[in-house]
Amino acid sequence: MHTVGYFYIRNLFFVQALRLHPELDGRPFWIERSGKVLAHSPCLERDGLHPGLSARRARRIAPQAHRLEYWPEDYRGTHELFCHIAHRFTPVVEPLNPGEIFLGLQGPDMQTAQALVAEARDLGFEATVAIAGSRLTARLAGRIHGPGCILVVPGEETAFLANRSIECLWSVPRKTRERLGRMGIHRVADLQRISRQTLIARFGPQEGFLLFEAARGRDLHPLRAAWPPETLEAEARLEGLADRLALERHLRALAKRLSAQLAEGGKRCGRLRLELREEGSYLPLTEAMVLGPPASGENRLVLAALRLAGRMSVRRPLEGVRLVAEDLSAAPVRQLDLFAPIRAMENGKEEFQAYLTLRFGSGTLRFCSELAGSWRERMLGFLAVEGES
Repeated sequence: MHTVGYFYIRNLFFVQALRLHPELDGRPFWIERSGKVLAHSPCLERDGLHPGLSARRARRIAPQAHRLEYWPEDYRGTHELFCHIAHRFTPVVEPLNPGEIFLGLQGPDMQTAQALVAEARDLGFEATVAIAGSRLTARLAGRIHGPGCILVVPGEETAFLANRSIECLWSVPRKTRERLGRMGIHRVADLQRISRQTLIARFGPQEGFLLFEAARGRDLHPLRAAWPPETLEAEARLEGLADRLALERHLRALAKRLSAQLAEGGKRCGRLRLELREEGSYLPLTEAMVLGPPASGENRLVLAALRLAGRMSVRRPLEGVRLVAEDLSAAPVRQLDLFAPIRAMENGKEEFQAYLTLRFGSGTLRFCSELAGSWRERMLGFLAVEGES
């Protein structure tokens, strides 16, 4: 019997923020993401702060608390560490959000659950591992349970959900849950009493079937093995390279190879990582950059690689360099190009801007908003002066 585990690192944001900002130790602070509270110091809970609270209200409640802005890169490494830990126990690992990981397990494997909680504790984090028959039920059980392990016996999901609010069905879109509330359906038990045919007639075949299955704690799609993520890389071995210009030439060649690999697979790169191996060093120097929007063109990859290299402090000759494309996604389907002169633009304006920057320098491209005034404004000013004279 297959079950789903939900590995939840409860205080990932708080602990990692303290490690990044040790000066905040002992001081109240909260983390803001998209205008809402993401996490906060435990001492602020008695003041009424909680995740999901609006940032404006948080400032009024705790004006003395320090506000930190959320940056995904600050927490990505810790999240990936826990994904690697989970992968040691099971080959089926599906990351959801930072600090939230689904696991494919064989039966109610409480031994694995306890081992994962212990691993997190050894690293200074609090964790919950919930086991159930579906992702929906496992995540709900893990969120409402405290640190430790919890088991929802497979087959008892309907009873587990019955007396809970319809808002607990996190796999159902928010607008659909609001619509159910306007219909007077506030508890999952109310939804469970409605037949499948009625739900499909009222909400359509897709949403109706989703509601019927969610009310019984079932997933529409099976758990998938999504870790480790797919990556593409290009690597070059060097022999004591100490010339910066030579390194840039190697980076341009690697970016060209990586761009060809992405184009061949119909992929785009959302994150680029550069690794430089120094002579006599055990670990490589590493820097990464998020590319927004995702890129596959050679020029953008070259520009990103050069910027990453500029951040790195190299003290010894290099014996190797590696360029890794991460966060791969499918490239959008483009319309057939009928005009040869505009083929250079097929990768979008970002690729064209990168080409101009590489070809002519960073100060070449200027936006209209940066200019002193438009041509029309300058002409109107000239005519006004002429009229006065």
